[in-house]
Amino acid sequence: MGRRQLLAGGAALAGGAFLASCSASVSGETEVAPARAFVGDYDGPQVQLEFWNPFTGGDGPTMQSIIDAFNAEHPNIRIRMTSMNADDLYAKVLPAVGADRGPDIAIMHLDQLPTFALRGTILNLDDLVDELGLNASDYIPTVWEPGVYRNHRYGIPLDVLTELQYWNKAAFDDAGVRGPIRGESFDQDMITLQQAGHTHPFWVTPNWQLYLTLLAQ
Repeated sequence: MGRRQLLAGGAALAGGAFLASCSASVSGETEVAPARAFVGDYDGPQVQLEFWNPFTGGDGPTMQSIIDAFNAEHPNIRIRMTSMNADDLYAKVLPAVGADRGPDIAIMHLDQLPTFALRGTILNLDDLVDELGLNASDYIPTVWEPGVYRNHRYGIPLDVLTELQYWNKAAFDDAGVRGPIRGESFDQDMITLQQAGHTHPFWVTPNWQLYLTLLAQ
């Protein structure tokens, strides 16, 4: 029973991608065996599994508490979690896996899965998903479907980032604008608010999630 097969049963619920061993390539495609679920209780020798993720904010301590609970429940399995900036993770994981020093499991953004799948850095999860009984009905389509690349699943959804919009009801009522503001009415609503005396009617933290939502609209 390999380390990655063990991990499939022990920590699959953490989500993300399973990493291949000594198979990463800089370009082109590399065929690697799919990840498999481990059924039953592991009673073998002590094993340590490496888990990389980009949880450098408040999500880090929460994930660590999940890992701590798992480690306490399985004394012969130790998962060691390493959190780092997402850009650093993506830069390090390819050479690390190629040198057989990479993580056993990692969290990746959906848009990264095709690149690492093409390079043979991550394993497809088709068999694992089937054996765990996961299917599209467990998730919303917008996070389930992008986990598939070239007819193979490479990611199990972990979370969804939700954008919230707040507005000043008094300012909107004064300008005759109704919230929430949508893409098709955004420009006109901004002009209307400015004409009502609100010089800077729209404020947002600089993040890519908002850019993508507005771009799609």
